[in-house]
Amino acid sequence: MARASVRQRIHSFDLDVVQDMLFIEFEPIAVETYYTDVNDDRDVMRRFTDAADRFVGISMVNAVYRLGSEKPRPEAIRQFAEQLVAKYG
Repeated sequence: MARASVRQRIHSFDLDVVQDMLFIEFEPIAVETYYTDVNDDRDVMRRFTDAADRFVGISMVNAVYRLGSEKPRPEAIRQFAEQLVAKYG
């Protein structure tokens, strides 16, 4: 499982306020995936394809808390997602 060597581009992101999760995808995902924890942040997980072990996304729990609002503006969510990708992508 290799860390991405180039900066990932966000294909899509979604904030689920009920589950308090932020999902970031680098490409459309149509295959099985698995998650690995990020050692630097217990709320962040990297997502990989099961077959090719390709890095395809990042998910974060407690995202609503970190964003500071249950109804953040889309621009705030995108900026937060970009910060996560810059740090963990």
